[in-house]
Amino acid sequence: MKIGIQCVISAGHVSPTEQAIEAERRGFDIIFHGEHHHMPVSTPVPEFYKETGVPHYYRFVPDPLITLAAMATAAPKIRVGTGILLLPIHDTIMAANRMGTLDYLTHGRTVFGLGVGWNPVELANHGVDFATRNEKLREQLRAIKTMWSNETASFDGEFVKFAESWQGPKPVQRPNPPLILGGRPLKKNFQTIAQLCDGWLPTDTYAKTFGSDLENELKTLAKMVAAAGRDPKALKHMVLLSELMLYDRNPAQYAKDAPTRDAFARFEKLGFEWVVVGIPSFSREHFLGALEHITQVAHPWLF
Repeated sequence: MKIGIQCVISAGHVSPTEQAIEAERRGFDIIFHGEHHHMPVSTPVPEFYKETGVPHYYRFVPDPLITLAAMATAAPKIRVGTGILLLPIHDTIMAANRMGTLDYLTHGRTVFGLGVGWNPVELANHGVDFATRNEKLREQLRAIKTMWSNETASFDGEFVKFAESWQGPKPVQRPNPPLILGGRPLKKNFQTIAQLCDGWLPTDTYAKTFGSDLENELKTLAKMVAAAGRDPKALKHMVLLSELMLYDRNPAQYAKDAPTRDAFARFEKLGFEWVVVGIPSFSREHFLGALEHITQVAHPWLF
């Protein structure tokens, strides 16, 4: 099992390149960055943010793929990943090109956490129908894999259509970088993973709100993957402890509430490939203090 981090990347926070450099220096395997290109004022507060409200930093989130390219350049050994990339808001050909370009430029150091999005107003502003966003993502994944796997490709679907075309660069990782679907343990999400993805990315945010039984959820997913004719053992699951990104308290308090070594060991026993831990980045003091604490706790899994 490997350990990664994810921090808020927004105005007034520790810079993303410093985050990557410090994480690489301590032996973390991967650093993540999320995606919200805008946040409508009329955004409804979902159940999982009912206590805190929609995070303020969503108002200023730099483009994840551009930012990850800068982070990968500043820290040339660490992997970079999206947590998450809202695939339905993207033009499919452009998404294939930009994701392939990032994997090409980083010599195969990418992992793509993907999702359909929870904000209907945000998606509508991108021209995406909230009701069919899952169907669009599945079609996009099929189209992107077709482009990445063939010298030329065409696609004629409900949401994606393009004539026979060359498309590149292809990703360095073959047949594709890990494509890991984030979201709740719902049947529709597990069906997408079973058919098209390389793993599942549950989060503590959803678990806190809706409850979680990871052991049985993973067993259910494994059965669905096997029923789809694939080997469940080939999947690469990742858990994201995102709540800690918003932890605007002193490092000593963070240390009391952060995951313990036993918690990391439990995730390893459950078969997770990565555990990504939220690190607050409101100040350098908070960031470095929390990062140092996780470094000590997760030391057996660092490189």
